[in-house]
Amino acid sequence: MTLEIEVVKPGYRWFDRILEITRGEKATAVKDIHTAEQFFADHFPRLPILPGTLQLEGLIQLGGWLIDFSHDFQSAATPRSIKGVDFRRYVKPGARLMFEAEIRSLGPDEAVIKARATVEGKPVANAKEINFSCAPLSPAQITRQKELFVSLRQS
Repeated sequence: MTLEIEVVKPGYRWFDRILEITRGEKATAVKDIHTAEQFFADHFPRLPILPGTLQLEGLIQLGGWLIDFSHDFQSAATPRSIKGVDFRRYVKPGARLMFEAEIRSLGPDEAVIKARATVEGKPVANAKEINFSCAPLSPAQITRQKELFVSLRQS
């Protein structure tokens, strides 16, 4: 199943849309980096580059969506630890940043993904292992998560 969805999950979001998501396997998302992004005012005015923490945030968020989707929204994934992160290239305004997450292990209480970010097919950031805890949701929360996901697909 391949879906294209606009992300409007409550709270802060760091990618524009999910291009593909396959239950129990992988997901791909995109973020267009615009010169008007607020963080460029401080990072850095004369040489604007995307902070690595925001690249990592995108990888974590995509991994969480993939896990939640893979669990049919019966639980919520919360990041617990990250191992093997490296940043390879600067990401500058005008770039199209692609995020990819792949499930390494998926259990009812925990999950592990590996993820990477690329620009024009070239790696800019990698995370060898992002560990998540998965907490069960109440029936009302499950319903809400599924409704939200359906609304994301209709964007």
